[in-house]
Amino acid sequence: MTEAEISGLPTVLWAREKGWLTVQDPVDGTWFKIPAKQAPSGWARLASEAKKRLQASSEIPFRRSALYRQEQQNSILAAPPEPSEIPFCDSALYRQEQQNSISEPPAEVRVEHWSASRYMLFDQCPALFKERYLDGVALEPTEAMCFGQAVHQGLEAHYRGQDGEHAFRISWKGFSEQLGGKVGKRLTGVGLELLNKVFDLDLRGDPERAFRIDTCSDIGADVVGAMDLWDAKGNVIYDFKTTRGLWSQDRAQTEVWQPFLYTWAAWDEVGDWPAFEYIVLNRNTGQLDRFRREWTADSWLEQMNTLWVRMHAIACDVFDGNLRCSGKHGACLECGERWGHEHECDPETQHRLRVGGRL
Repeated sequence: MTEAEISGLPTVLWAREKGWLTVQDPVDGTWFKIPAKQAPSGWARLASEAKKRLQASSEIPFRRSALYRQEQQNSILAAPPEPSEIPFCDSALYRQEQQNSISEPPAEVRVEHWSASRYMLFDQCPALFKERYLDGVALEPTEAMCFGQAVHQGLEAHYRGQDGEHAFRISWKGFSEQLGGKVGKRLTGVGLELLNKVFDLDLRGDPERAFRIDTCSDIGADVVGAMDLWDAKGNVIYDFKTTRGLWSQDRAQTEVWQPFLYTWAAWDEVGDWPAFEYIVLNRNTGQLDRFRREWTADSWLEQMNTLWVRMHAIACDVFDGNLRCSGKHGACLECGERWGHEHECDPETQHRLRVGGRL
């Protein structure tokens, strides 16, 4: 008898198809298949733990074993019995999960859609989320925000076959007037320099690629967004960041909302995980850096499952009106450091960042 059977938990393994789990019903022993992103909380973790136990059981180092080579070829570690033809939603296990569910997804929420920017702001402070997205208080324009938007408009024009430099000049001139001319005098030249460094990368793709993920029935509204540049042929999503400070691979690895939601959207469309890469443009030094988000298929699924639980919790908080500041603030959207209501980014030492999502 397995530990799962003793504890009453289902036996969960990764299926051969990417993004799917195979589950053994502890009630009648039948096997079912279910998409990992639709599975109850914790099932991806159970599958990963089963994988680790399987790895540990071999006397041969895992990276030298035939099992590892099989995983590299098939993206699996074990081949569970073929699943039943009975739909998972009709199984005894599904009914049991429904009965034991602690909270139901909200029927409606007070937002027209979800997005990476909205989730990031909620993590920073629920009160700020309420102020901006429920009360409609607009953000005060800043030099950093306007410069980032002007650069993005130049990049979009370039990848649409237009004059990117001209688009940047027109956009930046308008923003400068909006800010009363109180902008750095050298920023026009810096912007043009950064644009040309991106142009020299010879990237290809569809700019400002809009997407919508059907999540209305689960979290009360769909998730929407726009990828800065999606190379569908090469299966790479590029996200451009304008910054005044330093970025690193470690910083890139800590970002979750944009990398996971954008790759989920691409996965839904093409059936495969794309690569996700940050193109970081430093307006102080004129330097361009590239950081590709690193993950395996298994780690992506496990982290996405955790993020899905978080998405559901945020939807419930918005639905219930739990939007007061708790004091447990998330990261600053500009510099990535711990945020507070008195927080100020140090332009000389912090990672001053313009968040790409404008939704």
